[in-house]
Amino acid sequence: MANSTYELATTDPDVVAEARRTYETTTALVAECVGRAQDEGDLPRDVDPVETARALLAAQQGLVFMGRTGLDIDTLATTARTLAAKLLPDA
Repeated sequence: MANSTYELATTDPDVVAEARRTYETTTALVAECVGRAQDEGDLPRDVDPVETARALLAAQQGLVFMGRTGLDIDTLATTARTLAAKLLPDA
């Protein structure tokens, strides 16, 4: 989705609309998971589910990009653990 959006968004408004709809749907699904984690005591109550979902999606896309540059799996795993520690406190 990120590649298609990047390549086509400047020339096709339908691509932009579909990308936004898809990302908002994905954000809502991840936010539900964050809310569930809060309900189960795995995340603090003061964490905003939607903002956390957006940050997690941005982190995930960043890791995908980094992986495509050829970074080794150990570096990617370390980066993912660091992101998780920062984005999901007390998880």
